[in-house]
Amino acid sequence: MVKIRTWVAGSNVTAQGFTLLEMILVLLIATFMVGIVGPRLINLMPGVELKSFTQRYTAVLRQAGSRAIAQGETVSVTYDQQASAIVASDKGEVLVLPEEITLSSSAEGLTQSPFHSPDNRESIQFYADGGSNGATIRISSANGSYRVHINWLNSRVSIDD
Repeated sequence: MVKIRTWVAGSNVTAQGFTLLEMILVLLIATFMVGIVGPRLINLMPGVELKSFTQRYTAVLRQAGSRAIAQGETVSVTYDQQASAIVASDKGEVLVLPEEITLSSSAEGLTQSPFHSPDNRESIQFYADGGSNGATIRISSANGSYRVHINWLNSRVSIDD
């Protein structure tokens, strides 16, 4: 004789695991917590905004140097002190300077310092031959500072702590 087994929902007490509803609920709670806690973590890590801005600024400078060579014309990256923004002349890219970050500059060699002009609009020039007007720019905040060096001969942009 053949014995037929039947199964009824909820009668199997040895089954283990989570239901789909429980998993979705846990994911929703975790997403909610990350959304609240995540933005506040930036305040716990000093210097993150300064480092991030420095990296974005050097990326704008490097791209401007590459575009000057590729297009065969001078490209300038201008720092407008009144608007507190950095603008690349050929692309119109705008990089807004956060309130707590300041820029200062020193000229290299015999070139004019790009951050000392009467109209408060200073620029770093990248030339089609691969050169630039060169500068050393200090990017600083209460949490520290970085030096961005632009070589006048080959437009190499580097960051020093």
